[in-house]
Amino acid sequence: MNTKDYEKKVVECLNAQQNEIILNCNIDHAEILIKQMFLNAAHTVNLLSNKLDANLYERNDIVDAIRRFLNREGTTLNIAIEGNMDQGSIQLIGLLENHDINPVRIPDWLKEQYKYNFITMDDTGYRFETDREKHEAVVNFGDTQQTEKLNNIFNTILNLA
Repeated sequence: MNTKDYEKKVVECLNAQQNEIILNCNIDHAEILIKQMFLNAAHTVNLLSNKLDANLYERNDIVDAIRRFLNREGTTLNIAIEGNMDQGSIQLIGLLENHDINPVRIPDWLKEQYKYNFITMDDTGYRFETDREKHEAVVNFGDTQQTEKLNNIFNTILNLA
């Protein structure tokens, strides 16, 4: 499936909040998914990342989507990061600083307890990487139970950090 058709499918699932698994097999898919999650989140995005990889988070579409999300009234972006932020993410670092967002640094002892990364959108959608070193993930925009579990894990990690 080409990226245009992939994005069309993602938007279709987002709009319908379908409880359907979407596979994310590369960094271009990750860009589409993360961009759309920020564009469509109503109030909260929780992001657990190993370093906010500049190869992904410095892409203009993602930076613009995050900016648009943060400029909307009543939105919250929570970030937990497992290492040092990728210093190549210059636009993202500036954007977070402008909005007084300080990613919470996860200590090594806690990071060793799990291998995954994820992002959640409100209480309806998630993108879950089973391996923090890859851009491969499963995504669902209608699974409120799994999204709630991931939000609870995110909050637990924040409280332990």
